[in-house]
Amino acid sequence: MTETTTTADAAAQQKSASALFASVLNSGADPLLKAQADLLVSAETTVTDWLRRRQEAVAETQNLVSRLRTSSDPAELLKAQQEWVSGAFRRLSADAAAYQSATQHIVDRARTWFPLVAGNEGNGASEPASESAETTRTSGRSLRVANRGE
Repeated sequence: MTETTTTADAAAQQKSASALFASVLNSGADPLLKAQADLLVSAETTVTDWLRRRQEAVAETQNLVSRLRTSSDPAELLKAQQEWVSGAFRRLSADAAAYQSATQHIVDRARTWFPLVAGNEGNGASEPASESAETTRTSGRSLRVANRGE
C-alpha cells in the first residue's frame, strides 16, 4: 500500500515538475532568451573592439616612451607627444561611438523582443504583453481608486 502511495506521489511530483517547466517555457522565456542572445552578441562586438583599441593604446604608449628616450630634439619630442594625444582622442571618440551604437542596437532590438499588448497597437505603445505587467497595471489602478475612496 505504501508502495502505491509512493508511486502516486512520485508521479504527481513528476507532473508538477513538467507543468512548472512547461509554464516557464510558455510564459515568455523565449523573448527573454532572445533578448539575452542579442545583448551578448552586441556586448561581444563592443568588448572585442574596445580590447583592440586598448592594445593599440599600449603599443602607441610604448612607441612614445621609446621615442622620448632616443630623441633629444625638442620638436621631435613635441611631435611624438602630439601624435600620442591625437591617437588617445581618436580612441576615446571611437569608444563613445561604439557605446552609442551598441545602445542604439539594443534599443532597436528591444522592440522585437516582446510582442505588443492587445489593444495598444494603434497608439504606438510598445508595452510587453505579459500577464504580470497587466496585473501590475490593473492592481495599481485598483489601489489608487481604493486610496481615493472611489
